[in-house]
Amino acid sequence: MRANPFTRTVTTPATAEEPQEVALHDPLMGHQLMESGPSDPRSLPITPEDIDSDSWPKVQFSPISETPITVIGLHGGAGASTFADLMGEGVSDHGQGWPIPPEDTALGVVAVCRSHWRGLDAADRFTQQWAAGMLPEATLLGLVIVDDGPTLSDGQRRAMRRLLKRTPRGIHVPWVEAWRHASPGSGRIPGRITRITRALHKAAADL
Repeated sequence: MRANPFTRTVTTPATAEEPQEVALHDPLMGHQLMESGPSDPRSLPITPEDIDSDSWPKVQFSPISETPITVIGLHGGAGASTFADLMGEGVSDHGQGWPIPPEDTALGVVAVCRSHWRGLDAADRFTQQWAAGMLPEATLLGLVIVDDGPTLSDGQRRAMRRLLKRTPRGIHVPWVEAWRHASPGSGRIPGRITRITRALHKAAADL
């Protein structure tokens, strides 16, 4: 059969497929990226006299770059180094001490803990001290809770939801099985994490 001379097949040049975003389901937050909480501790009805725990340790901060942001772990093994790597170049793990930057230097701080009992207890003590105005030397950008296992108990969920609303930004990092075997930076970072870190960088830039 002869082809119809009045019709023709239009072909388009092959184009490279756009890389698909790596999905990361958050069983705690759903589609919500982060919780919003108080941005100024002076607005909260708590004072240093209300705190019954030792003052959070403070450490002098020496910037390693022009990036006005650092990450602290609220306890050993909090996941601060991992989250600092996810934040990108110029952001480092500052240890467990609240940073005291040089005079007239704006600094945003991201506090990180794990979702187990020790981590949530540390986050409870830390957020209370921040709310009481005991950590005025730098600006708290938010609290990040990193899952310590593939599932969360009902008690963990309740405590995490409460804690995530105590700071300007409450962020949850779900369990990622692949990160048990390889560095998060060795593969494509989930789009959800990328959007979170971009929001934190923007907040720090606006200080």
